[in-house]
Amino acid sequence: LPYIMVMFLFIGILEQSGFLARSAVMMDKIMSSFGLHGKSFVPMLLGFGCNVPAIMATRILSSEEDRIITILVLPLITCPARLTVFVVFAAALFKNYQGLIIFIMYLLGIVLAGLAGVVFRKTVAKGETSVFVMELPDYHLPSVKLLVSELWYRSLIFLKTAGTVIFSVVVLVWLMSSLPFGVEYASQNSLIGIIGRAITPIFYLNGFGEHWQISVSLLTAILARETVIGTLGTLYSVSDEGITNVIPHIFTPQMGLSFLVFMQVAMLCIATAAIIKREIGLKWAIVGFFYTIMLGWILSVLVFQIGNLLF
Repeated sequence: LPYIMVMFLFIGILEQSGFLARSAVMMDKIMSSFGLHGKSFVPMLLGFGCNVPAIMATRILSSEEDRIITILVLPLITCPARLTVFVVFAAALFKNYQGLIIFIMYLLGIVLAGLAGVVFRKTVAKGETSVFVMELPDYHLPSVKLLVSELWYRSLIFLKTAGTVIFSVVVLVWLMSSLPFGVEYASQNSLIGIIGRAITPIFYLNGFGEHWQISVSLLTAILARETVIGTLGTLYSVSDEGITNVIPHIFTPQMGLSFLVFMQVAMLCIATAAIIKREIGLKWAIVGFFYTIMLGWILSVLVFQIGNLLF
């Protein structure tokens, strides 16, 4: 939570100071070189807080083509739900390089978003970006009282939303781990084990194809990425705090990095897919969902295979 609160505070300062709107003007030339409109910088920055409101914020774009491209690249931006997974895995597997690993994941998302923008501009929505017109607010010092209020509100909403979803998914995983009656809890013969073993071959080249528990955690991540840690904790019968001690016995550093890359790139978030459908249609929601998963899988495989060759 402290990491997430710092990020919310940073976004709040940018919004209240008037810098957020002006940053779009300053970034217009850079953004256009990646097939994106200058105004796209605003929702992309908001995407670090949550992809859902960021996608809604693309309504400031007047061109439908600009809006489609921006929405399709937004799922690549790192959100707080991913950050929770990154923090735990970095602490468990890369103790001396925690900050570097998290920074690399953020940088990966930004670079891929830029490259995806170029590809979509040349394929999906051909043509030049629309003319940039935007009213600029004056600079002013943020209100400390308002900053604290917004920080508290955003953090509370995140905790309520994440907490509710995580609790629900953990209960569901626990129930499926106990069924059918008579089988060993969370064994490969349980209902959750059967489902996990069915999808595990997909991730064989990624390095975690022999661990059905990992596959299940990725499946539950579709409901909410925050559930990954809770799901692993439930399946390995440890607390969220204790999972950092278990992860090194399950993941090699290569496996862990491969897993994080997949988590970063793949749009494992049903809420994001739903808001894309609402904003620009089902076709684009399907495109966004599958291109990020395929790209995430390919990059994850490359990371694991190259990592094994080098180390």
